[in-house]
Amino acid sequence: MELLYQNLLKDESIQTILNNLAPGEIINLSNVNNSFKEVLTGLIATQQRSRILYVTATDYQAQNTARHLQKILGEQVLYCPVEPIHDYFADVHSQEINHQRLVVFEQLL
Repeated sequence: MELLYQNLLKDESIQTILNNLAPGEIINLSNVNNSFKEVLTGLIATQQRSRILYVTATDYQAQNTARHLQKILGEQVLYCPVEPIHDYFADVHSQEINHQRLVVFEQLL
């Protein structure tokens, strides 16, 4: 992966993106191919000292993206599950999801 990042860093358009990033700024990667989107996210994460929040349209996409990004970034990737409204009242699902969320918040703090 490091060799891929080195080659990407040579690209002028990638350098332009990295040079114009500001902490707290929203980056829209919706028009980027899925596989390249994850690679670009990994590259940004290695070049920036701040955290990246990666938002997806569905929880299923979030789980898959987190799994793929963990291969690139390891333990730096935290998956925070959403809770569908129909699960909110089901104690079994709520407790498990709440526990997963608390683990993520604990690692962030």
